[in-house]
Amino acid sequence: MQPQSEIHLVRGWLEAHEYGITDEDIVFEDGKYYPMFRAVQGKVVKRMTPAELYFGRVVIQRSPQVLLSLLDRESQKNRRIMEGLSPDESSQAARFRELGEAEAWIAQIRMDCRKKMAVVSELCCR
Repeated sequence: MQPQSEIHLVRGWLEAHEYGITDEDIVFEDGKYYPMFRAVQGKVVKRMTPAELYFGRVVIQRSPQVLLSLLDRESQKNRRIMEGLSPDESSQAARFRELGEAEAWIAQIRMDCRKKMAVVSELCCR
């Protein structure tokens, strides 16, 4: 599968219908990121976290370095938006919290990517 938008909704639908994502990859081409994955019915191992719904499971990601690049772009976009919001203003507070939560997810996935890349590097260089 190669969904073009709302990938978290696609992952959520698959999970709700007992499909497990068994393989993930992401490519960057012509200024765009293209996530893709394989889903197999009946292969749900464990429920995805909100971060995994948005960005996938790092453990099965074939291109963690490309995912890191996407995470950096998303984080920059979130920070620009947050700079323009007032967390004390009630009309903007919910959006500010939502972006803060997304930043926490990005930090977790980023850390998982770096760990995976370190392990892969260690295994390759032995």
